Amino acid sequence: MKKYATITSGRGPAECQWAAARVRDRFVKEAEERKIPVKIRESIPGDNPGDIRSCLLILDREKARDFLKSWEGTILWIGQSPYRPYHKRKNWYVGVTVGDAPPGRDVSMEDVRVDVMRAKGPGGQHVNKTSSAVRMVHEPTGISAMAGNRRSQARNRREAEKMLERRLSDQQIQAEKQDETARWTNHNQLERGNPVRTFEGRKFRERK
Repeated sequence: MKKYATITSGRGPAECQWAAARVRDRFVKEAEERKIPVKIRESIPGDNPGDIRSCLLILDREKARDFLKSWEGTILWIGQSPYRPYHKRKNWYVGVTVGDAPPGRDVSMEDVRVDVMRAKGPGGQHVNKTSSAVRMVHEPTGISAMAGNRRSQARNRREAEKMLERRLSDQQIQAEKQDETARWTNHNQLERGNPVRTFEGRKFRERK
């Protein structure tokens, strides 16, 4: 299973979008320094070139656990607006939320347990005496599929695999819809205060 991290400027102005892009760059750099694979799945651009409203990153669950804890929450950037030099406000907030990424639609046989057994029901002596039925279980999700109507174990295996792929695809579509709703809720409810990390200035240096 993978983990996702969403970086969002919330409903903040262009300055928050500027900071969100710097948080993304810093996040990716630190992940790479720790040899944690990270992929940007999607990004919503901001009002100015190079800035972002939000982005979604996918990481390896086990390797990224402690790393994500250090980022999850509100990020504060303290600095003069890059777009409004005379603006009095200097505190700008970015949110980082973490969750389980839905499993992919592609079936990896490394995650699938294959059980063979005797087919049940009518079918003659051949069905009763041979282990021709096949059950496949996608262990990360528990979703399973079984086929036993064919005398050939190979044909049952192909049918079970196709059935499992369809069920995983349906589950993925549903999970993506729920995940997108949750992430947009977080996007609109960015907490301003209690930062887990603070950065300063145009060079985006972290305050220790």
